[in-house]
Amino acid sequence: MKIAEYTIPTLSGERTVLNADFSKEVAKGIAVLDREKPGWEDRINVPELDLEDMNQCILGQLFMDQVSGEFGYLVGVSRLSGEYPSGEAGVDWATEHGFYTDLPHVNVELDELFNKHVTGSRVDWLYEQLALEWIAVIQARRAAKAMVEQIVPVDELVH
Repeated sequence: MKIAEYTIPTLSGERTVLNADFSKEVAKGIAVLDREKPGWEDRINVPELDLEDMNQCILGQLFMDQVSGEFGYLVGVSRLSGEYPSGEAGVDWATEHGFYTDLPHVNVELDELFNKHVTGSRVDWLYEQLALEWIAVIQARRAAKAMVEQIVPVDELVH
C-alpha cells in the first residue's frame, strides 16, 4: 500500500487530499479469487460490503458458512492461504492480498499526513480506501460483462 498526498482543483481554489493505493494488494487478491472462486464478483453484495465485518467483507460474503456460523473471513483466509487466519502468516497473507489492512509502520511524515487529512479513526479510513478499490474492480467487471452480454447474449455463447 502506498499513501500519497494530492492537490486537486476545486471551485474555491485547491484542496489537498490523502489517498491510499491498494491496487497491488487487490490485484493479488483478485488473482487468487479468479483461480479459486470464478465469478466471485457477481456474488458480492456491494451495498452490504464492510471490510471490517468478517461476514460482510469480500471473503466473508464468499465463504460464510450458514451451517457452522463460522466467520467467512476466517474460513476464506484458511482455505485460500492454508494459514491460520489469526496467526501472523494468515494476517500477512490477507494484508498482501487486499483482504485486511492495518496502520502501516508509523513514521513522522505519515503521522503528519494523517493528522492533517484524516478525521476519526485511521483504520476506518484505510478500510474505506481499500473498499473503494474493491468496489471499483467489481463495478468494472460487472460493466464489462453487461457490455459483452449486450453484444452477444450469453445463451448464444454457450451453444
